[in-house]
Amino acid sequence: MAATIQTIEKPKRARVLDASGNNNNAQIYSGKALEFDGIADNLTLGSNLTISTSAWTVAVWAYVANYPSSGNMVLFSNSDSTNCLLSQYVGIGLTGKLVVYDGSYKSSSSEIKKNVWKRIVYSYDGSGNITFYQNGVADGTFTVSTSVDHLKVQTIGSLVNQGRMWDGKLSDMQFWDAAFSADDVMYDYLNPEQLALNRGGSSLTNSNLKLWLPMNDGHRGNQSYILDASNTGGTKNNATTVF
Repeated sequence: MAATIQTIEKPKRARVLDASGNNNNAQIYSGKALEFDGIADNLTLGSNLTISTSAWTVAVWAYVANYPSSGNMVLFSNSDSTNCLLSQYVGIGLTGKLVVYDGSYKSSSSEIKKNVWKRIVYSYDGSGNITFYQNGVADGTFTVSTSVDHLKVQTIGSLVNQGRMWDGKLSDMQFWDAAFSADDVMYDYLNPEQLALNRGGSSLTNSNLKLWLPMNDGHRGNQSYILDASNTGGTKNNATTVF
């Protein structure tokens, strides 16, 4: 089926007013998102793309329509089990908690609510510790074996073999080869029009951003256009959508 592009309309006036009197009112930044039907929709990069062999971060705006009825619902995965966390995958468990699989399941402290947009961040420090974040707030830290801590990605929205499909929407997906600090995570959440590297004091650089899929390009025809906004060439000539 054709890809579904979800438009998020920009409000006609400020929604959050500055009570200080400085007229610095908040504004919602709008865009588009890809909708995955939970049955047959995914995005594949064609082959495994190595993001990092040490510290890394994945950030995405996610909307969950339904929790999985069995197994887990996969956010992204790859087909390489050697030294890699994701042959393996990152996703959502039966109860809606964020999940990483490294031979056993590691879950966030709380679930991601259905039918609500959330900024989800997974930050790995390179020394065995992963922290989940939801809307800028830490939601559990756990350890994984450093023998399987590499980050690679091949398929967005399902396992590589098409199972465990994502049911919901995704936008502004970023893969970094560095760990976000708690301040980076909060800045990323509060400033959706900016990259976290723009935070004063951040150690992130442009070269740390290895893959950036805004997922906001396309139209309601038979083709969606997926842009690697990090300009690293990681998806050049080998990105396809299956909708």
